[in-house]
Amino acid sequence: MSFVAPLALALGFLSVPLVLLYLLKPKREEMPVPSTSLWQQALEEVQANAPWQKLRRNLLLLLQLLILAALVLALARPLIRSADVPGGDLVLMLDTSGSMAARDIAPSRFEQAKERVRELVANKGAGRRVALISAGPTPRLLAGPTTDAGVVDRALADLSQPYGEGNLHNAAILARSIAGRLREPTVVLVGDGGPVQEEPAPLPYPVRFESVRGESANSAVLSVSARSGVAGRELWVSLGNYGSARKGRLSLSVDDKLVDAVEVDLPANGTSGVSLRDIPSGGVIEVHLTTDGALRPEVDNALLADDAGWFVDSEGPPARVLLAGGESRFLERALSLVDGLEVEKAPPGAAIKPGYDVYILNSELPSTLPQGNLLLLAPPNSPLLPVTGEEEGLAVTKQSQDSLLLRFADLTQVSAGRAKRLSPPPWMEVLASSGDIPLLVAGEEKGRRVAALAFAPEDSDLPLQVAFPILVDNLMRYLKPRGVTTVSGAVSPGAVVPVPPSAQGVPTIVRAPDGQSTQAAGASTTYADTAQSGVYEVLSGDRLVSRFFVNAGSERESNVTAFSPIPLKQGGEVRGEAPRSAGRERWWPLVALALGVLLLEWWLYSRSLRRAGRRRAA
Repeated sequence: MSFVAPLALALGFLSVPLVLLYLLKPKREEMPVPSTSLWQQALEEVQANAPWQKLRRNLLLLLQLLILAALVLALARPLIRSADVPGGDLVLMLDTSGSMAARDIAPSRFEQAKERVRELVANKGAGRRVALISAGPTPRLLAGPTTDAGVVDRALADLSQPYGEGNLHNAAILARSIAGRLREPTVVLVGDGGPVQEEPAPLPYPVRFESVRGESANSAVLSVSARSGVAGRELWVSLGNYGSARKGRLSLSVDDKLVDAVEVDLPANGTSGVSLRDIPSGGVIEVHLTTDGALRPEVDNALLADDAGWFVDSEGPPARVLLAGGESRFLERALSLVDGLEVEKAPPGAAIKPGYDVYILNSELPSTLPQGNLLLLAPPNSPLLPVTGEEEGLAVTKQSQDSLLLRFADLTQVSAGRAKRLSPPPWMEVLASSGDIPLLVAGEEKGRRVAALAFAPEDSDLPLQVAFPILVDNLMRYLKPRGVTTVSGAVSPGAVVPVPPSAQGVPTIVRAPDGQSTQAAGASTTYADTAQSGVYEVLSGDRLVSRFFVNAGSERESNVTAFSPIPLKQGGEVRGEAPRSAGRERWWPLVALALGVLLLEWWLYSRSLRRAGRRRAA
């Protein structure tokens, strides 16, 4: 314990004159009397008030000294240090990702994390500043830097439910920028330590991690996609189970009408898929997963938002696609399952006709590349994408974790008998590779998008993988011209989506899943309030323009069992002074004690006066 104002302890010397008041009493005038028998009480009072008499025990004096001691200590402002609260200024990073909605600690991880932030702010040292950052899909500064705890508390109260995948990397960059303007900063992350998209760089400041989590399991709908094939409409649902193996029930509704329900087996700590056929046509598809044996729902199924998933059909004109070069029945089958495509075939060696939106060129390139977006399969050498040779017996060893082209497509089990050795230009990004050999690349140059696979589907086991139709669907969504792509489709929680602006007096309105409507103001062409899971409707006046949907399920956020004990690290030279432990002033209990003793002393003194009065009366 220490004192904020230690000089105030000097006021303790006031106890000296207080004691002297009990030693130095006024001297009474002496007078002769005929007898002392009637003056015994008076003699006792005279003896008690004699100057420089030996100090006898006096309860009132002890109480007055206690009052003085309590007030002096209160004026010195005692400070109790705590190793749990860092000293200096604070940069608080609050995890607002979807996994923080887990209910394994009451009422949720998120609410517990907010309370922990409040404790850190309340216990900070006097005059210390605090900054609060949300570490969600789009990190942002919520409050501060400020010395006013009320500002931080109001920012916490304004936070809605957590959603989406956290972006700890960008949150750490923001924290570093803010900490550079503070004194003795300490960066504190309050969260559940779940998986991150990208490992954050070490910070040049002291860092701490406050874990807020319990022991739980969870099952989730990770993705939903529908395709129209030869056998009719087919629905593919990807499920995740993070805990022990269990059974569940998957129900399917189309336009709010229940059409099917199937039993599913959920393997322990893994993902699985369910294919549903002969799906009725309709605008909105919803699936809902319930699990058996959930004796404690808040623990056995910690998240509720990812128990459901949605899909809406794409709208707008189909994209014209020309498939040229070598024949690939696997690719043709996968393309037939992608909605919004009008696919035509050109025989090998035939001239490439203009006018298509996307050209898929399998194992050959024309002398003059057509205008339009390109998907190249096992391409020969060209100025667009140089090829330096050919390799045999390759397997995918690494793939990008944050590219939309590989969303829900795991290529790490894919092997290729032979593949071209691509030498992608700087404007292309390597999305999958075998060691240092690129196998899947994509990029955009001068407004044209190009994706290239180093091998033909027939030269690999990719067509036999579940990821193949998903990869083809992702590639086609990427390569569709922007004029064909609409707001319809899957949107990540927290993403900003384009909407048509209000025009000619007809407002553009976005209706959220909870029924709340937001009007696009003026020339605004974006909508960012996509935290809720469900289906959103875009209307022009009363006319439905399009729909898009947000699913809460995610392999990162639905896995509430995953944990990283050190998600944020300190590296390099620590800037500024070494952090000190903060403390909390404890002067108010002393003031309360002094007040209580004062009341007790007044009561005892009053009682003694009443007793003396009764004796005189007697």
